[in-house]
Amino acid sequence: MILATDPAEEAAALKELGRVQQIDFEEILEAMDGLPVTVRLLDPPLHEFLPSVEELRVKSTTGLSAREEQELSAAEDWAEHNPMIGTRGVRLGVVKPGLYAMQVKALLAAAAVLRKKGKNPIVEVMIP
Repeated sequence: MILATDPAEEAAALKELGRVQQIDFEEILEAMDGLPVTVRLLDPPLHEFLPSVEELRVKSTTGLSAREEQELSAAEDWAEHNPMIGTRGVRLGVVKPGLYAMQVKALLAAAAVLRKKGKNPIVEVMIP
């Protein structure tokens, strides 16, 4: 999703993330059946999902793969002086609104699947 170059590519990445998230949520909610489960929506420090700009620049002296070129471009675009107070959490949700929509849909779909199985998922959502 972070490396998507257009809305269609981002939507496809979010769809796949949603599928994986739903599977995880189903497993968690089933294990905790009948007990409240609080899910905090993603609050990622973006720098942890991208390689180091410095490392990629050093590696670029000997050549980068196409993927690494894309990662370097994204890492440079998203680089921040202090990642802990930059684009993360709710602000990332503003920049990429599909992120939270995907997570909430996956969580509610997981709860619906378990309800149909006769389970009692109790879902609480925490917004960072």
